[in-house]
Amino acid sequence: MTEAAIKKLGFQKVKTEDDLYYYSYSIAGMDFFSVGNDQVEGKDWYIEFICPGTHQAGIRFYNSRDLKSVITILERNKI
Repeated sequence: MTEAAIKKLGFQKVKTEDDLYYYSYSIAGMDFFSVGNDQVEGKDWYIEFICPGTHQAGIRFYNSRDLKSVITILERNKI
């Protein structure tokens, strides 16, 4: 997916040191993070879902349509 698609989904840019950054999105304590801009090959960004409790990536999204569907479902049903 492209960086523009990530922004369109509402992810927030998080700047780290130097000119490095990544994107994040949280829903009801569940966190999604992009790969860092220093790890992107071409325009191929991806998003990882960090599993609560383990704090490790459990799911990786390469397609913005799939990610949008998941975010929409989670946002609609959060308590």
